[in-house]
Amino acid sequence: MHLRPSGLRVKQATYVPALVAITQTSILGDRQRRISPREAARLQGLPEWFDFDDQPDAAAYKQMGNGVNVGAADHVFREHVLRTLETVRGRAPGLAKAVEQSDISPDAAIERYWDSS
Repeated sequence: MHLRPSGLRVKQATYVPALVAITQTSILGDRQRRISPREAARLQGLPEWFDFDDQPDAAAYKQMGNGVNVGAADHVFREHVLRTLETVRGRAPGLAKAVEQSDISPDAAIERYWDSS
């Protein structure tokens, strides 16, 4: 169920909507509960140590709904470059080289950054 300003929307228990930054609260199927801000953060690829401080849940949901999962964006970009590598190499050889030499996941680069700080 989604509680929305315009009313109630009911979907099958197997349906989970996208995170969006509008007043829409999802209630998860058989568990009959809302997704937590921590679960929303996990869906966005944020590490467990990420902290919302004392901000209200509504602000955390808005933050997650307006966010972009860096891992998903990186994967799509990386796969596109690798599938069109010869074209990319001809137009932007530095980009092609950077993608070929980069980690499969941005998580490793983020961990190295935080470890060096």
